Amino acid sequence: MKIVFLVSLFALAAFASPEAMDLTPPDDLEGEVFWVAYSPISSLVALPRYYNGFSLKDLDSGKWIRVEDEHGAVRAAFSANGKYLGVTAYYTKTVQLWDISNLKKTIKIFETPDLKGSGHSICFSPDGKLIASAHTDGRVHLTEVPSGKEKLVFSGSDHYSSSLSFSSSGAYLTALTQRRELAKGAVGEIRVWNLQKAEEILHLSDQNYTSTVFLPASENLLVATAKGALFKLNPNTKESKDVANLEVHPVENLTFSKNGKYLSAASEKGVVIYNASDYKKLGALPDNGWVTSFSPDGRELLSVKMTKEDNPAYRKRQSYGHARLWDLSALLP
Repeated sequence: MKIVFLVSLFALAAFASPEAMDLTPPDDLEGEVFWVAYSPISSLVALPRYYNGFSLKDLDSGKWIRVEDEHGAVRAAFSANGKYLGVTAYYTKTVQLWDISNLKKTIKIFETPDLKGSGHSICFSPDGKLIASAHTDGRVHLTEVPSGKEKLVFSGSDHYSSSLSFSSSGAYLTALTQRRELAKGAVGEIRVWNLQKAEEILHLSDQNYTSTVFLPASENLLVATAKGALFKLNPNTKESKDVANLEVHPVENLTFSKNGKYLSAASEKGVVIYNASDYKKLGALPDNGWVTSFSPDGRELLSVKMTKEDNPAYRKRQSYGHARLWDLSALLP
């Protein structure tokens, strides 16, 4: 392992156009930027590299940090206190936990003997004491931080979960499973577990669900369907309420800002920013995307642009993702 330090409008003219900064890592390593994560407490951003570990950038100083690792990286998430970075490796059976203050080695590499599926989605509990990781064998593991002790394992799906989310209290965990690619007619399933009782309390597969996330300061879910419907769902009572029809769909990723004021809906057709209190559109990015991450104050947004496989420039770098940082000042109140 080696650490290297390397010093328009979208649709309507009524909306201002945000400005973007390119975040392509300054190296020639092969390996797509597949995901982005913005630290909840600082200007540090993480960009997993599919074949070559991950890159970090301090946006205040402009300094890049590259962590090369044979495991590669596919997803990354910061703990709520910004101390830890969790990373999953797609081609190996590992979930890595890194201490941001010391990137010379991992604290733990979770690799249980019976783990049959590679790591994929990942998130921390609100108190930072647990990491949830979804794997390609359909199982979801909950592991204690920083000991690496496995606490719970949930199963029930025959495919990996494309997103994970804890409720604000940490009492519930939800997973969205897309059993086929969206372009081929995905079948999206939603599961919710009560972590105190260690049991599944909700399983929905009656619609084509494409993204879900827990609402800020709530035990309710926000769910998007392939046709663009957006609704709230109480996982205990199963009661739901339609709240909006999304302008772009199918949405790959729903993300709330850390302060709970704004919502980003990202898809291959565009990224739209909404007011989280009434779901009114605030504006859109002149780019598509499959994932976004807000800055601590919600005024900036990281995104990964989807690039077509037939793009010669990206085929040469074996890269499908283009990371950008957006200044949302022109869109937000």
